[in-house]
Amino acid sequence: MPFFNGERTPDLPYAKGGIVGLDSQNVSPANLLRSGVEGATFALRFGLEELNRLEVSTNELILTGGGANSAAWRQIVADVMGVSVNCMLHDEGAAFGAALQALAALESLNLGEDSPLLDHIALDPTKSCDPDPVANDAYNQCYKYYQNAVEAFSSLYSQPFAKQQ
Repeated sequence: MPFFNGERTPDLPYAKGGIVGLDSQNVSPANLLRSGVEGATFALRFGLEELNRLEVSTNELILTGGGANSAAWRQIVADVMGVSVNCMLHDEGAAFGAALQALAALESLNLGEDSPLLDHIALDPTKSCDPDPVANDAYNQCYKYYQNAVEAFSSLYSQPFAKQQ
């Protein structure tokens, strides 16, 4: 549960982090790191499922930012979400997106096939990956455990803790 400063998806503003399922057979630095990555990715899946519930469908995800440089994380995202993952050639998503919005405004929102915006939006084929069906099945089972843990954490962190003096 990577909720170190609360969580937005699911809406648990007072939640704290926790590691569920540790035992003497699986505790290792590598497993702890991977559990953090997988927990954060499960939180993304929760958000994606909320969009799907609102009838917003997804058949591909585009990752951006520092984490997108990790081939392992890109594959985990594809496997957890069950959809293809791509990255843009321009890897500074927030700043680049703001620049594209400004360009769109200047171009009077000409977003057709001849839009100059399309010249600036390109995928990096070296960073694309598809979900592995076997891994996706395994993650679907793990995600059920994650959902149970989120439910348990929801009752633990429904309100802020009183600060100790």
